[in-house]
Amino acid sequence: MLSVFIVDDSEIIQERLVTSLSKIPSVAVVGAVGTQREALEYLQKTVPDVVVLDLELSDGTGYDVLRELRTQPDRPIFVVFTRHDAAVHRIRSLELGADLFLDKAHEFTVLADFVSWLARQQRTSEEVGNR
Repeated sequence: MLSVFIVDDSEIIQERLVTSLSKIPSVAVVGAVGTQREALEYLQKTVPDVVVLDLELSDGTGYDVLRELRTQPDRPIFVVFTRHDAAVHRIRSLELGADLFLDKAHEFTVLADFVSWLARQQRTSEEVGNR
């Protein structure tokens, strides 16, 4: 199973992401939080495969989360998923260690497609390893 952790201060977006991503075969949403503090507490103890990260959090920013975890040895894939689609935000996110930057307003299905692709890649790798 591909584990996905969601960090977004909007409960509506959290619910929408949980619903959407949970429908993908071999994907498990392992949690959803809305603050930088909760995200860092979880991510310093547990390493999910993917973190879907908003830039705007109620007590900080997604930049702070990326900055804090970018040197973590076993780090997840970070997908910044935000409504701040300006190039400056994309560049800064990628410089701080994001693996993918998506615009919430226009790329919701791209996120689901990417997570689905990762899950298929993981299944393929596991199948090859079991031979």
